[in-house]
Amino acid sequence: MNVMKTRKVYARLVTLALILLIAAPSHVCQAQRGNSRHIEKELFGKARKAPKEKKRGAEKVAEKSKKQQEKKLAARKKAEARTDDKLRNRHFNNQSAATQERMKNNKKNTAERYKAKKQKQRKEQTKPKKYGKLIP
Repeated sequence: MNVMKTRKVYARLVTLALILLIAAPSHVCQAQRGNSRHIEKELFGKARKAPKEKKRGAEKVAEKSKKQQEKKLAARKKAEARTDDKLRNRHFNNQSAATQERMKNNKKNTAERYKAKKQKQRKEQTKPKKYGKLIP
């Protein structure tokens, strides 16, 4: 009796598998794969990636002249810095020895004051001001 039941179950499984193979062939899945590409074409056009915009001739010329202008400006600033240094050294060398010593000390004192001021500003930025007195 059990043998009969198992044969019926196997027969039903085999017929169900055959029906599924006939009713749902594999080419249906392949057709859906192409459909997604069709939808992409409708949304984004023929190319998936956007094409790069080419620069027109006038834009290229303007960009090139801008770069040249920046180079000239940088060279001019460099030349001005060199001439300023030369003038400063010439002025310093024209002074007497006592004046040169005083100028050196003034420069040194100014640098120290500036450094102390910067350090003070840095401390104030890191530590917030305390209002009122702290109770010990």
